[in-house]
Amino acid sequence: MSKDYFEVPHIGWWLLIFGGLLLNWLVGYKSDVIPYDYILVVGPGLKYLGDNHSQLLQRIFIVALIIHVFEGAYGYTLAKRKKLSSTSILKWSLQSFVLGFPSLMVLRRYDPDCKAKK
Repeated sequence: MSKDYFEVPHIGWWLLIFGGLLLNWLVGYKSDVIPYDYILVVGPGLKYLGDNHSQLLQRIFIVALIIHVFEGAYGYTLAKRKKLSSTSILKWSLQSFVLGFPSLMVLRRYDPDCKAKK
């Protein structure tokens, strides 16, 4: 019998990881659309990186994307091993693709054989 189980990691992980990936992509590929003057402390540094090291940022983004693809695949495998429902497997795969290890840490802690305490 497959089980429905899905848990979302703390919002801080979403902000840090998804925000970091988005910022890396923006500075590396679309640095002209960022209003650097409005990003108080780090704006000048980001502008410098976008103007002088965009190829490095693009490579970092590609490597991070490849890692996240593998994390999503591992999330799929792990959820399937825990005999979760197909809906749960899809959710874990997508969340692990976006978040990576914080999602996988939550999924790894889940014990499908553990009875819920009442």
